[in-house]
Amino acid sequence: MGKKILNIIIIISFAVIVISFIISENYIFLNVGRKAEVPLSDPNSLVVDTHENIYIGLNYFSKVQVYDKYGNFKFNWEVEANTGAFFLEIIGDSIIANCERGEYTLKYDLNGRLLTKIKKKSKSFRTSNESFKSYTDKCGHKYEITGLLFPDVEKNGKIVIRQNIFLKILTFPDGLIVLLIDILILIILNHKLFRNYLFQHKSDLGD
Repeated sequence: MGKKILNIIIIISFAVIVISFIISENYIFLNVGRKAEVPLSDPNSLVVDTHENIYIGLNYFSKVQVYDKYGNFKFNWEVEANTGAFFLEIIGDSIIANCERGEYTLKYDLNGRLLTKIKKKSKSFRTSNESFKSYTDKCGHKYEITGLLFPDVEKNGKIVIRQNIFLKILTFPDGLIVLLIDILILIILNHKLFRNYLFQHKSDLGD
């Protein structure tokens, strides 16, 4: 019985890893191009334009994801970051992506169209800087990325961007998802085994 339970856990764990990887890596194919909202995985920076549209840099997907002032998803675009980290700045009507890898800083318009590549003057790069996770606009409104496992975006302390439960689940590391499912399986199996044990020894317990 123990070996059978172990085999079941191994098979389900493997299936969960494969499914989670396919969904998280290729979620973009569930919709069409820029219409597909991806999870807020590893958000490294955010900026806000004069129309209060919010631009979030996502290191995990190498994308900039855009929301309107009410927190509704608009579109996203891919950043040529060579799978490295990047952080965002906004200058006028341009979004600047400062990339860890490569020789260029990338300049986009507000719709995600690449305008130009600017040769880097220095190779130094700050991969971890909490100041990029908050932004204060000209009206004094403060936007901030909050939360570790399930990131949200707050405006003046109130949540303005919160993704649905499906997207939140996809922000979990694969190993953690497998662990949680394995624990659930063990609880269910142990419960069934305990019930079977009680049923088989019901007469003994009654005596």
